[in-house]
Amino acid sequence: DLDRLARQGVSLLPTEAALAALGQFLMGSASQLGIFAVHWPAFAHQLPQPPAWLTELLDQAAPQPAAAAVPWLQQELAAAPPTERRDLLLHHLQTALAHTLALSTAQTIGPRQRFFDLGLDSLMAIELKERLERALGTSLRATLIFDYPMLDPLADFLLTHLNLDDSALVAGKGKTNGVGYEMTSDIEDLSEEEAEELLLQELKQTEY
Repeated sequence: DLDRLARQGVSLLPTEAALAALGQFLMGSASQLGIFAVHWPAFAHQLPQPPAWLTELLDQAAPQPAAAAVPWLQQELAAAPPTERRDLLLHHLQTALAHTLALSTAQTIGPRQRFFDLGLDSLMAIELKERLERALGTSLRATLIFDYPMLDPLADFLLTHLNLDDSALVAGKGKTNGVGYEMTSDIEDLSEEEAEELLLQELKQTEY
């Protein structure tokens, strides 16, 4: 929990500093107050729409616009030979997922293991999605990790999304539906909730 809060920009206050701040505010007339140690840029980054006061605070603290982050992974994928792109992306996805889950090594994550079976929760899924957005320099839908909850389908989707997929590599694979599963024997491995979501997506696509 502390590691997650730190990634969100919130840290613990040292005891002496917290007591000193509390003593200072108790001398005032405020009826409600909060004392936090917050790194505001990191905190604001996770919010879909930061409030006006936070945006103003950040503008005052950093009047010069920050340089846009270089989408380094997208550059590496584009520069790599087409036959090596998928393995390169899979390696990064393993590393990003291991970092999100605070695992000691990424090598233990199999390409067909479900992220949520490994302990991923909804907040971590959003964190992983945002991590991929920064590395790839592209906007991804909020339900990305729920739609593609394994490395294999997630990698296939991202390569297609970036127009970096190689038709020779994906030839012969089953087509994936809107939630990222191959319409083959993989459906037998779905949980009841995943199967229900898959059926709803299929019905929506056929406008049934």
